[in-house]
Amino acid sequence: MAFASTPFATHRLTTGRVVAWVIAIAVVLGVADTVRRGELGADGTGVCLLLALVPLVYVLGVRPAVIEGPNALEVRNPLRTTIVPWAAVEDVDVTDVLRVRYGDDSYVRCFAVPRRRPAPSTLRSASTTGLMLPAKDPERGWQPPTGEPRAAALAKRLLDLRDWHGRGYAGAPSRTPPGELTTRWAPDALVAVGVTVVLLVAALVLM
Repeated sequence: MAFASTPFATHRLTTGRVVAWVIAIAVVLGVADTVRRGELGADGTGVCLLLALVPLVYVLGVRPAVIEGPNALEVRNPLRTTIVPWAAVEDVDVTDVLRVRYGDDSYVRCFAVPRRRPAPSTLRSASTTGLMLPAKDPERGWQPPTGEPRAAALAKRLLDLRDWHGRGYAGAPSRTPPGELTTRWAPDALVAVGVTVVLLVAALVLM
């Protein structure tokens, strides 16, 4: 079995994403209850402050992700997105978050993968390459091996993907040119921040 036949995974915040959705749902229910009671006009400031939380938790809790692809690794942080071609990845390590090193000691920090405690699961190794491959579990997706922190296990996985797709083992795709690393502001995040600012200004006006 080879990485070429292994589904790519998307890695997101776990607890932070759940908290973000809980806050967003609570805000929607709270605003809906205010409208139902006919108190929207009297409590406009509070409603604006509550609604301002929704785009904020989207940016901080829902948007961040590390997305594997056949040609590159996509790192979505709260406000920016960075595309790192596999061949440009020099190293992956973990400090307070997962970091992808490229070029001359330049790093992309992955907001979606903070250092955390181990999560139980299993990994299989490929008999032909010695690479650690994820167990195929469509319900849970990729999970770290038992007893190993998620961030550290993911760092190893990304290095294996780099070696397979960017540098080429026997039987793997040929090494490709490093390509160009790109970093751009995320339009959805900028819109969310703009909406938050507008709602905060509206709250001040209604006070």
